[in-house]
Amino acid sequence: MLYDFLNKLLFVNDKVADQEACDIEHSIGLETVHKIERLHLLLKKYFLKNEEDILSLKNYLEEWNK
Repeated sequence: MLYDFLNKLLFVNDKVADQEACDIEHSIGLETVHKIERLHLLLKKYFLKNEEDILSLKNYLEEWNK
């Protein structure tokens, strides 16, 4: 779930998302993992319903890298 959150929602590349998901799993508690999972599901269900929504999010996040 953490990998999907990083890779599919935050658009972190595969290799980095895999490593960081492992790192995160070992440093946060179960309650936090569950809350991230619920946030992930909420975003997918209500805010990221189609490819256009996902592309808009990706573009928004990329603006912060400039």
